Amino acid sequence: MMLMRRRSIWLRFRVQLFRWLASELPWMVGFVLVLAGWQWLAGGRDIPGPGRVLTALFESWQTGVLPEGAWVSLRRVGVGYSFGTIFGAGVALLALRFDWIRRMSFPFIDFGRTISPLALAPLLVIWFEKGNAPPVVLIAFSVFFPTVLNWYSALSAVPEVYLRVARELELSFVARWRQVILPAIAPAILTATRIHFGLAWIVVIAIEMFSQDDGLGSMIVKTQREMQVDQLFATVLSIAVIGAVVDLILRKWQRYPRVSWGYGS
Repeated sequence: MMLMRRRSIWLRFRVQLFRWLASELPWMVGFVLVLAGWQWLAGGRDIPGPGRVLTALFESWQTGVLPEGAWVSLRRVGVGYSFGTIFGAGVALLALRFDWIRRMSFPFIDFGRTISPLALAPLLVIWFEKGNAPPVVLIAFSVFFPTVLNWYSALSAVPEVYLRVARELELSFVARWRQVILPAIAPAILTATRIHFGLAWIVVIAIEMFSQDDGLGSMIVKTQREMQVDQLFATVLSIAVIGAVVDLILRKWQRYPRVSWGYGS
């Protein structure tokens, strides 16, 4: 009996293992091919191999240089993103509640979202000089306009029947938002959040490259100036990994039942 039970457990384990390998194998193969191509192209000082880059990455994290730069950049993104999202969502709510606000503000929203955030970077540096203000303001600016449009679109698409049922049940304002509106708009908002974070992450690295003395963007300039190509590769790799990890967290969050049910399910 015990032997049969062990065999059954081993069989289930092998089935689960094969299923996992079948689902994960494509990206593993792609990863190996990328490493092989990288190693083939590597040579000399200009293109360091994966081994040199991983060694530089480990040394940078061990000395604390890379974690400190990553924390500075992430903090700026967090503050700027929060301001841009809060103000953007507030304008969207007002535009949905008062039509005259929508007709007054949306032409400027459409105009403002066509302005490249990086085109304003030199002006912000002139106004605020160095410090956290230029990247925070620039991130808030880059996130604000798409947030207005995405929140307005998501809120407008909530079926009226949901709101009528909430009124019939005499739900409070807080309960209506928590149980009806937020779950209904969550899928669209989280998708927009993934896009907006990617935009904010690009913006903060770009402005740090020419206006800051700290952060990951500044590290790229320093390593380029000192011809530390392996450190430069390690910094770029860290930027990509951090962005991918945050996107993965948001993507996993989207799959939760209370988030993913939406209003189209």
